Parts: sequence; C-alpha cells; structure tokens
Amino acid sequence: MEEKRTGKTKAKRIIELTALALTLIVLPLGTYIYTSKGWDYFMEMKGELHEYGPLPTFAFQDQSGEILETADVKGRLVVSAFMKLGDEKSNLMVSQMAKLYDQFKEKDVVVFLFYVLNPTTNAVSTLEDFAQANGLTDEEQCFFLTGEQNKVAAILADGYKWPTDYGKKDRENPYQLSASSTDGDSYYPYVVLSDTSAVIRNYYAFEDNKAMGRLVEHIALMLPNRGKGKPVVRREEEK
Repeated sequence: MEEKRTGKTKAKRIIELTALALTLIVLPLGTYIYTSKGWDYFMEMKGELHEYGPLPTFAFQDQSGEILETADVKGRLVVSAFMKLGDEKSNLMVSQMAKLYDQFKEKDVVVFLFYVLNPTTNAVSTLEDFAQANGLTDEEQCFFLTGEQNKVAAILADGYKWPTDYGKKDRENPYQLSASSTDGDSYYPYVVLSDTSAVIRNYYAFEDNKAMGRLVEHIALMLPNRGKGKPVVRREEEK
C-alpha cells in the first residue's frame, strides 16, 4: 500500500513539474517566437519607408472647381497618382485606388490625389462625372486635379520622379530616382505615398496586387491618431 502511495506521489510530482516547465519555459518561448516574428515583420515594413524628398508644391483645380494646394493636405497621409482620361491603364489605376479608398474612407487623414495629364477644355465637369462613375466623390479625401498640361507634367518629372530600379530585391535601401522614365512608359505606373510631414516615403506599382497590399500595410503603419477634419480649399475667385 505504501509503495502504491509513493508511486502515485511521484507521478503527481512529475505532472506538476511538467506543468510548471510548460508554464515557465515552453509558453514564454512560444510567446517570444510569436512576438519576435511580429516585431521582425513590423521592422521589415518600416525599413521599406524612405525619405525621397518633399511632396512637390502644387496649386491645381479639382473636380469641384476649387483650388487645392500643397498646404491644404498638410498633416495628412497623401496617396498620389497620375492619370490620363480615357486611358486603359489609368482606368485600372483608378480602380485600384477605389479599392484602397474603400479601406480608408473612414480615415479622412488619408487623402487621394489624381493628377490629370491630359486636361480637357471642360475638365471640371468631366472630372466630376469621372469621380462619380468611380465612386470617388468624397470631398474630404478624393481630389482629381487639373491644370496646364506642362505644369502637371513638370510636377511629375521634377517632384515625384520615376524609380529607375523599381522591383529590386533589396528594399532596405531607397530607389534611385530620375526625372523621366527609363522604360519609355506612356503612363506613370506608380502610386506614391507621402507622410504627414509631406515627405515622399515609397512607390508602388498599381498593376502589382502584392505591392498594393503593401501600400495598405504602410498606410496602416503610418496612421496618426486624428479626429475628423476637411482640407481647406480655396475657390478660384478667392485665391
């Protein structure tokens, strides 16, 4: 009888020690591995954001007939793109941006700028119809900008520029930028993210769903805590 009791006591002790080891060693190790991987992923995303220079100075008319300037989007995350009305690739880009807008439409700290490279004589009404057709009518977040074609082109070449080594595996170092495309593209294949300090941070090929997914993560990473607030824009006659 005494031997049975001793055996049960030893077995109970082994179970208790095993449980203690699980609590003190195995579970913390698992938590460490999980949090370590999460931290590594966070640092990887953060390491892909570089400083490419300031958001270029602009003052263009939007689809509402108002003038939007660089200062009007100060303190906001800005997603910029260039488009041509009637262009198939541009339509794809706008479609991608509409999906992006759907994810951040409750965050008016995120602003979407669409620079139109081929303005028309009735650009304001045309752009208003285009915005309506694509569900991008939020006057706090979505702006289709039009102006003299050479001025819009200059904003692209001298301000946003083109990554000449886009797609490289090493994303911890910034892209090399050029004032013109090295591939002879007839359209601008990137959307550009700038931070709340109006500094350009990264470029994303809109035809690459993986890159656009990364853009979502980068925006989420950079979101500040902010209440509602609409960019202040000035009408043409008030400027």
